[in-house]
This record gives sequence, structure tokens and C-alpha cells, in this order.
Amino acid sequence: MSDDITYRHRYKAGNVGDVWKHAALTLLTEALPARPRRWLETHAGAGRYRLETTGEWTAGIGRVDAAGGDRPASIDRFQALASAWRQPDAGGRYPGSPLFLRPALGDADRLTLVELVEEPLAELRTLFADDAVVEVVAGDGYAELTARAGDVDFVFIDPPYLVREEWERVAQATIDATRAGACVALWYPIKALSRPNGLLARLREAGVPTLALDLITGDLAKKKKALAGSGMVITRPPAGLAGRLAEAAAWLGPVLAAGGEWSLRVQAWDA
Repeated sequence: MSDDITYRHRYKAGNVGDVWKHAALTLLTEALPARPRRWLETHAGAGRYRLETTGEWTAGIGRVDAAGGDRPASIDRFQALASAWRQPDAGGRYPGSPLFLRPALGDADRLTLVELVEEPLAELRTLFADDAVVEVVAGDGYAELTARAGDVDFVFIDPPYLVREEWERVAQATIDATRAGACVALWYPIKALSRPNGLLARLREAGVPTLALDLITGDLAKKKKALAGSGMVITRPPAGLAGRLAEAAAWLGPVLAAGGEWSLRVQAWDA
């Protein structure tokens, strides 16, 4: 999930942003009315990550694992996929988004995973070395998406957001891919609402049919660069998806906020 050598997702794997991202992605792939045949992820990362006994995951998937009570059906499959390599209270591994996408594909489908940075690229190639459905490509995810315009049914975009210009790049890539016929899922971090609001305004102005859900589990009023939440955009969203995502958020919100305040902002519009 990086186009910059300074970013390493393993330090953030399984955190609150990953939990909302992957829960939403799992529900989306289940809700698609006609299964896409050609899938592409622009910033695939390493595919899975080793967790230490401490780390950001303890406030994310660690809290999900430890939560008591009944989970809603909208959480069940995410929980199973997220915990497949987990060792409760002892680290283990946490899957990246390719391993949440892969179960949705059939033998005749194709998943293209693009990664620019050498180290995660090598790990990704090892992980999917014997998988005939998955193609691992070295390079820039935006360029690969542009080159395949009109030949991709589903796109997942999840860059590191290290520079401000990334917000414009994801907006344009989402607009272009949607106009070319794809369903696009886009994740973004929320530390303040100004940049997410700008992104959503661009999509609305472009007339892209959009469902956007921002799950806030931290304090937006703090003048720090801490992650307060994250958002998911889905273009050409399947019918009924908003309700299932809201159900998942209603369970995840208080769990990830550790008893503190949380909120869900839902926006949707047609072309």
C-alpha cells in the first residue's frame, strides 16, 4: 500500500482504519449483483503482515477479537477472514486487502495486484506464487489503472496519503475508472474533515454515483495528526449496501472507540 519508500504498512496493519476498510470491503464484495471478472488493486502492499505483541492492531482487530456479545451477520465473514492467521493476545498475522478480495473470485476471474516498492512486492509475489487467478504487477498503480481503462470491472484504491497531492490523484482515478465502467472502492484516512470533504465534493461535481461512509472513532477536535477515523467511497454502489455497512459500523463504532464517542456519516448521490 505504498508508492513511497518511507511508508511501511506493517506498522499500522490491523489498526482501526484497516478494520473499517476491510469490513466494508468484505460486505461490498458480497453485495455485488453480478460478480466482476476483472479486478485491480492499485496499492496492494505485501498482502499480509506479521503482528508483534504490541502495536496499533491492539486498538483495532485486537478489540474486535476481544469484544464480547453477539456480532451482527455483517461482521461475521470479516471477523473470520481477519482472524485466520491471528493468535489472540500474541500477534500472529493480519491479512492485507488482497486476501479480503481473493475469496470473492472464481477460477475464471482475474485479480491484478499492483505494488511499486520492492520489499512488499517481493512478499506479495511469494504469497500468490501458486495462484493462477492472481497477477502481481510491479509499477505505479495509477498508471496501470489508466492503461487498463475499460478493461477492469472492480477497482480498489488505497494509497498511503503521504502527500496532499494524493487526494487529487485518488479523486481523478476514481472518476476516470467509474466513467470507464468500473465499480470503485476507495479508502481514505480521516484526521480532519477538510480533505475528505474536498474529495467528496470532487466526486459529486463530476457526477459520479457515490456512497460514502465515514466512521469516526477518535477526537476530531484534537490538533494532532492522529487518525480519528476513516472513510470508504464506493461508486456504482450495489442496492442495499448502505444498510449493511451501517449495521457493521453500529457494532464496530463503540468497539473501536473503546467506550468513547463515535459517529458515522453517510452520504450518497446518483449521477
